[in-house]
Amino acid sequence: MSKELADPYQQQYLAWMDMRMFKPSRNMASELTNDGEQFKLTRILRDMFRYIMTLLLLTCSTAILCAQDHSKETSHKWKEMKQVNPNLKETNTIRIFDDQKHVYQLELKDGRPFNGYEISDEQLLGELNYVNYYQNGQLVAKYAIDYLNMDTQTAPVNYTLKTTYHNGKALDGPVYHELPHGVVRIDQYQNGQLIGFMIDLFAMHYFNRLDFQLKDNKVMIHDMQSNNELHIYKKDGFLQADFYKGKKRVATSQKSVQQIDQIAPHATTAYYLDEDGILREFHFIKTTFPDMDDLENDFLSPLFSQFSFEFDGDLNQFFDQLHNKLGDLGNMDKRNFATIFHSYSFPYDEKNYLGAVSYNAKSKPDYGITIKRLDSGTYQVQRYVDGKVTSTKTTDDLHQWKEED
Repeated sequence: MSKELADPYQQQYLAWMDMRMFKPSRNMASELTNDGEQFKLTRILRDMFRYIMTLLLLTCSTAILCAQDHSKETSHKWKEMKQVNPNLKETNTIRIFDDQKHVYQLELKDGRPFNGYEISDEQLLGELNYVNYYQNGQLVAKYAIDYLNMDTQTAPVNYTLKTTYHNGKALDGPVYHELPHGVVRIDQYQNGQLIGFMIDLFAMHYFNRLDFQLKDNKVMIHDMQSNNELHIYKKDGFLQADFYKGKKRVATSQKSVQQIDQIAPHATTAYYLDEDGILREFHFIKTTFPDMDDLENDFLSPLFSQFSFEFDGDLNQFFDQLHNKLGDLGNMDKRNFATIFHSYSFPYDEKNYLGAVSYNAKSKPDYGITIKRLDSGTYQVQRYVDGKVTSTKTTDDLHQWKEED
């Protein structure tokens, strides 16, 4: 055996193999000699132990490095399916929670998915691919990754959320909609009916989930960060709201807006244009709310402050309208939440709203703007601050004035 091996591990391995071939005899003391040099049995045993431990460490290190390289490779390629033949693809990089197996296959027909599981190009949050399940060319289920409980993207990736479909429409399960400004709306279906939805809010170092559910003759809105809730229900033709901190009810809404026929102390007059472009006035008194410091919440407090108001429909209609209104908001901030129910209390919206003025205890303009149509057909706009006129303008086009103001 050569003593000048380039690889020290190979040298140790060969030495260990020599020791394996060594078989002690009964007269070991006389046989353990080499050119007159005496070797002790304890030294041989010690060297054997050293060689064995070295090989074990090398074997473990190699296995770990191989596993890490394989993990990196599969993590990078977990979204890809292997083309077995022109009509078959397969993958071992996913795990479907209700159909667990080592390999998932997709049968193709005319180049299109026909039977089995497909890792879709459609992605959630720009990186989490859906998995589609087909039967006879029809999409019957879609699987998603639960990003709130996802530990890693290392293969196999677990798919734990399922939505069933029929004729292209969701039957049961969640449907994700990505909205602008880091917002995801998750609609929840049961037997083809919308039974709830969630809004996930993503920002730098921030996440929150607002959960909207219709059950037990109530619309319930839960804020995950604060653990506060609103319970909305119908009573005597009005929609009312209870504010809960944890499980404790701390406030019940009152009628938020009381319309009046004429100007009164501490009232407000809002100016708007009707469908025909005619200037209109809406006089009202805003209800004094309970101490909102105790109800401080970025999302629930602005919603609660708009209750109670008259509503002709039932809770199912209100829930559908709430779902649509939140979907149209675009930007989920407290300012938009504070006006989302205004259409139930006011005859105008932000598109035809012009401005408003509040009155003091003597029913005199205190703060805001007044708009008056003059005999000449033009409009006089006066701005008030602390009961004093700070500017007066005349215009013959209120639309243009609004844009320029």
